[in-house]
Formats: sequence, structure tokens, C-alpha cells
Amino acid sequence: MVPVEGGEPVKITKIDKKGLYFYSPRWSPDGKRIAFRSLDWFEYNEGKDPEQIWVVNVQGGEPKTITKKIKGIIRGISWSIDGKYVLFSKLEKDKPYLYVVSSKGGEIRKLNIQGETPDYSPDGSKIAYVKRLKTINEFWIVENFLPKEKTKKKDKSW
Repeated sequence: MVPVEGGEPVKITKIDKKGLYFYSPRWSPDGKRIAFRSLDWFEYNEGKDPEQIWVVNVQGGEPKTITKKIKGIIRGISWSIDGKYVLFSKLEKDKPYLYVVSSKGGEIRKLNIQGETPDYSPDGSKIAYVKRLKTINEFWIVENFLPKEKTKKKDKSW
């Protein structure tokens, strides 16, 4: 990070591992954390699961992985409006699907929506995403994507 008014850059990914690259930074809604993805080129070239999603507190602290290593390419990261979840897409058998994981880490849940580069609406009630067809891309919006137990409680943070 570099202060807007200028100054020395501050490295927030204090992990120096050869072949490990960081991409796709996204600020949390409260501006206190950044989610990003990593790609380990050595593991990728060996056919292993090379990608992970991380979260780091921008005021200091070590970056923490919130996913296990993922096979396939992650495309797009988005925070839920309350900052509790990270939404992303990844390829599965050459088709992109949407997934969600707690911003603290844990089980990755598949939303069963085929698409990529997802983003929550400002109120958290909808997800916009891209669906690639053979010759064009379409933009889609989905609502009512929450599991029944979440909608009964009117919890839009999933």
C-alpha cells in the first residue's frame, strides 16, 4: 500500500516464497481487510492444486489462507456486504461455477450457479456475474440465491 498523499510503499503480503504470486485484491466493505488470491507456479506446473484465497488485515498482521488449495483457476473475488463471506468463481471440468467461503476460512460451498467474475449488489440481495457462451458473454443477475435456512431468517450475508 502507498498512502494517497505519498510516501513509502508498505508491503502487505509478507510472504516470500519462490513461484508464489498474488492477484485480484479486493477491499472488504469496512476497508479493514483485503482478500486476494495466490497462484503457486511450481505447483501449477506439477499439476497440483495451485491456488488459494487469502485475507489480510491492512493495519498489520500476517496474511491468512481462507481456503485449502484449489484446483482450477479462480476468477473474481467479491466480499459480502457484511464482510463475513468471500464469493468467487473457479473452473470445474472446464466450466466456471460460483462458490462462497467464510472470510475467516472454512468449508467452500458451491452455489450451483454457472458463471464467473461474481459481485454482490450494494444491498447484498443479488449477485451479478458473467456467463460465457460460444461467441459472446452475457451478464446475469441472480437473486434468491441463499439457502432456505438463511432466507427464513432474512439473513443476506451468505
